[in-house]
Amino acid sequence: MNLLNLSLPKTAFSLALLCACFFVIDVRAEVPESHFDQDLDIPINIIADILQYSNQGDVLTASGDAVITQGTRSIKADTIRFNTVTKETEANSNVLLTQNGDTIECESFTINLETQIGVVSQAKIFIKDENLHIKGREVQKTGPNTYKVLDGTITTCDAENPPWLIQASIIDVEIEGYAVARHPLLKIKSIPVMYLPAVILPIKTERQTGFLTPKIGVSDRSGLLMENSFFWAINDQSDATVWLDTATDQGIGTGFEYRIKLSEQTDAKFYGYFSHEQNSYQDDSYKNLLDRENERYYLNFEGQHYFDADTYLKAAVSQVSDRQFYDDYDDIPDRSEGSTSRKSFRNLDKQESTVFLNKNWETSNLLVNTKWQYNLRYSDPYTVQKLPEVRYSTMLLPVKGTPMFYQLDGGYDNLWRESGQKGQRLNLYPQLAMPMLMGGWLRFTPKVGLRGVQHFGLNHTQGDKRDGLFPTVNAQLATSFVRVFDFDGPTLKKIRHMLEPGLEYEYVASEDQDDFPEFDSPDEYYKRHWAGYYIKNRFTALSRDASGELSEYEIGYLKIGQAFNFTQPTEGLYYIGDREKTSSDMFTELRVDLNEQFYFKGKMYYDPYDGNLRRYSVLGRLTGAKKNYINVEYRYWRDLYEYLALDTYVNVSSWLAVFANTSYSYIDNENFDTSLGIEYHSQCWGIRLWHETEGGTDDKKSDSSVKAMFFFKGAGDRKVF
Repeated sequence: MNLLNLSLPKTAFSLALLCACFFVIDVRAEVPESHFDQDLDIPINIIADILQYSNQGDVLTASGDAVITQGTRSIKADTIRFNTVTKETEANSNVLLTQNGDTIECESFTINLETQIGVVSQAKIFIKDENLHIKGREVQKTGPNTYKVLDGTITTCDAENPPWLIQASIIDVEIEGYAVARHPLLKIKSIPVMYLPAVILPIKTERQTGFLTPKIGVSDRSGLLMENSFFWAINDQSDATVWLDTATDQGIGTGFEYRIKLSEQTDAKFYGYFSHEQNSYQDDSYKNLLDRENERYYLNFEGQHYFDADTYLKAAVSQVSDRQFYDDYDDIPDRSEGSTSRKSFRNLDKQESTVFLNKNWETSNLLVNTKWQYNLRYSDPYTVQKLPEVRYSTMLLPVKGTPMFYQLDGGYDNLWRESGQKGQRLNLYPQLAMPMLMGGWLRFTPKVGLRGVQHFGLNHTQGDKRDGLFPTVNAQLATSFVRVFDFDGPTLKKIRHMLEPGLEYEYVASEDQDDFPEFDSPDEYYKRHWAGYYIKNRFTALSRDASGELSEYEIGYLKIGQAFNFTQPTEGLYYIGDREKTSSDMFTELRVDLNEQFYFKGKMYYDPYDGNLRRYSVLGRLTGAKKNYINVEYRYWRDLYEYLALDTYVNVSSWLAVFANTSYSYIDNENFDTSLGIEYHSQCWGIRLWHETEGGTDDKKSDSSVKAMFFFKGAGDRKVF
């Protein structure tokens, strides 16, 4: 056997550069050409039983288990012939080309390395990143990046008899583009099930323009449903998604989202959805139209720009056609990437939009915020909007030459509303503090301050007082006890427990505000005189991750406390339904976070006068392997709401999963929303079937629907079709 090591990268022995360099380069998707060029200066190794070179024909022949390698590329065949003049290359019998997991198996191939045109017989092509298998009686290389597959098949399944494949007499393939099967036949386990005029498959892993997998279904209210969407990869900085929803009874819905990322510091997205509801649908679906019209829409803009790490501008602006949109189209806002999760739209009382500029300095902060609210329960022209509000605040800073510290807060509000009093407000709040450490273990921080408020630019001035002064006194007394528990396990090393008991005191001496303009009710402007206690427990773990690095994170937090009023507060302490008593509710907050697998958060407020819970909430999340999870949330506020939500996805076997999403309002027993379904998934395809029910309300009838989605893994689960 002959073994040659050729270190002449530009000689005739570059042999196909080697077919793999010119052929596999084009089949490979996603990786830029420069990735393949990195092997060009690496020596070419040729191993064969016989090596022959004919000067007369300028042909190099390697035969007998010929193996040619260069870097990550290799070609194997019984015989390889290369013409150093014409660049014609032939390989015969048991041909295998490989690079980085991509392979081409064939009986033979002929290719001109200069024109990159040739023919491959009985080809089997495998693209690793896509898990894409392409077979063909003959593959014609028609150009540097184009191929024509004759009598071919495409699938993402590994089996010899794949669960699905697309068969076509002609398949056109463009690298970094699409595989287009003309007049294809979809087969399931070799059984023809569907004929299509064409199928288009993107064959690269980067963002690719194409149709997304549609959803089909039937609904009691909406009729036959189909949700279609199209992804448009505009360029490296931007892309878009277009939706077209059809419902035989409801009407047509269209959506559009445009996303752009100009740099790591700047990105934005715009999302809009428009629906035209038929009159017959509204008559059958709604008990009371309220604000609903035939044309309904949702608009959303989100964006941010970082001037530097400490200065940034952010915006989150939404607008709906009517107050009932979120209840009727609760899944529409979720389609937008980065939008608020579905749960937050349940029992939503108001829609908030904000645009703010934030600037951080070493010891201070400036916030300019424009925020406006839209009441989703009823028309409210008296809601005060701050357009804008400006806040400046400092940290506690030392007063030179004294043990004192000072802190300054100030602000400006432009107060606007559709009807009623409008105006502007300035406030300034300087404070002095003298932190002390007594006995080396007891922290005491007293503060005194004077808040000044000035109103101006009022459109109604008769009888209104424009300014006021609010002296304040507050103090904190606290200490900490720390204990470290050693475990020295393979992962968990230590747990630190910090216990912090404390006392708080606050006094706000407010002058009479009966003649103040009625804008809002900030707590700090009203007379307050109270004291309270709290006990905090923090649990922190020190553990070693898989890479061997030590990291510290909080695994548990528990706080309990209560406040006692020396005088009854005028405003601002109690929420709706609360009673003004000397003692506030006893409150408890608990958080448990265990290595991203288990999370629990609970809050509880106990009424000492009635001897029962006034309000509480719990949120639990359990996450397992194979994307299994279960989320449970329960919220209760006496006489206001009682709400339960459950969301879960569980793989019951290697091929079957069940999922459920349900929410229930105990106040309105009819408002019961549920989604239950199953998902079958194999190595290369899957199908999802689910049933949804939506409870009725005072203005809307209940609904029930069944939906389905079929997808090919590596194809239908991405931009496809």
